[in-house]
Amino acid sequence: MRGKKNANVKSAGATSSSTSTRKPSAKRARSPEPIIPGGSDAAQPKNKRSKQAASGGSTATTQLVATGATAIVQQVNDSQPPPPTFAGNFDLYDMELPFLSKVYLPEGVSIPQYEDLYKTILTYQAKDDKTARIFLASPTDQKSVTSKFICSSIEDPMEDFPFDIKIHSIEHNASLSLPSDKLPSGASASAAPDKSGVSASMSLEDDHCGIQSASGAFKLKRVWTKATAGGAFTELFAGYLTFNVSYSGMDKRKGHGAGQKHKWGFWAVRAKTGNDGMEVGLQPMLPVAVRASANPPTHPVAATVASAAPATSKQVIYITLMLISPPQLISFLGRIARNG
Repeated sequence: MRGKKNANVKSAGATSSSTSTRKPSAKRARSPEPIIPGGSDAAQPKNKRSKQAASGGSTATTQLVATGATAIVQQVNDSQPPPPTFAGNFDLYDMELPFLSKVYLPEGVSIPQYEDLYKTILTYQAKDDKTARIFLASPTDQKSVTSKFICSSIEDPMEDFPFDIKIHSIEHNASLSLPSDKLPSGASASAAPDKSGVSASMSLEDDHCGIQSASGAFKLKRVWTKATAGGAFTELFAGYLTFNVSYSGMDKRKGHGAGQKHKWGFWAVRAKTGNDGMEVGLQPMLPVAVRASANPPTHPVAATVASAAPATSKQVIYITLMLISPPQLISFLGRIARNG
């Protein structure tokens, strides 16, 4: 059975620095073609489109993340960045894109310019230009919620449409390293120092005619964060993935070669927020955001839930509702009201 087509994915600039020698576009985040094992005659697929005691004036903020019918309470210390949350929608950008590489590590500079890189990525994100998209489910989500990945350059050769790829067997690591040979040139030692992160396996979400096997690996960690004037934190992530597809005899006979091999490092930012206040990504949801100030949540749903819970002068409860259906929301609000 063919994989279903994902209507959330556009053909806007995907890049993949797979093992191909093709140079990425200097203007758009488009993907180089993947290598197709099976010789030079193999056809290449087309490229488409805290808690802290209140002392010294520090304020503790409690974040309540509601996912499904459960909630996670997280204490955030004003004086330091909150720990990374590996959940929600992300947009990915190939590390080898020249217009990102020159911003990340300009000529004559040895210190990564993370903030400039982050701002540059946002200009492409605003134009729906990206390499790939991922959605990572929260550990508290229902089992039916699947982490997923999609990239316009990793596609079914028979359908000319991206594979729906699931991310599974996710593990949280206290220290996670990325392969130095896939980091930007000249920056392998400092591009992504060992920090906590997640690693996972990847496979096709559905069976595909002509596909004998498909599997891969995925890593992600946060490398930079900065507090904004409003108290929220902006975040930049780095990661690495591999994904190999082996074709059966049917696809080989049709001239598609033996399969595909993808291997590249990437930068990642959280998905942008649409006019409806939801993340624009593979799984529409309220934005994942951690704040370290007493500013009230601005999203109407989050504000409604926050108003139903008690708070002290030094503690404000922030609510981020993720993947929650109306019946679950009503039940959740009812429990808060009864316990308040």
